[in-house]
Amino acid sequence: GALWGTILRALGTALGDRDAPDAARVAEGVTEASAAVRRLGGAEVGDKTMVDVLVPFADALAAATAEGL
Repeated sequence: GALWGTILRALGTALGDRDAPDAARVAEGVTEASAAVRRLGGAEVGDKTMVDVLVPFADALAAATAEGL
């Protein structure tokens, strides 16, 4: 519950409610969600938590978006 809520709040803040988000804004939201989960739980990659998947996903999405997804 708390982690999922943190992810949704961070994504919602980044995406806003103005218009349809583009890929860059989605990537920004996922990156912020990843950071928010790490701040909340104190976990880092390698701790065998959801952060082990979330951080690489955020990094890959940001890289793909930068390359023109």
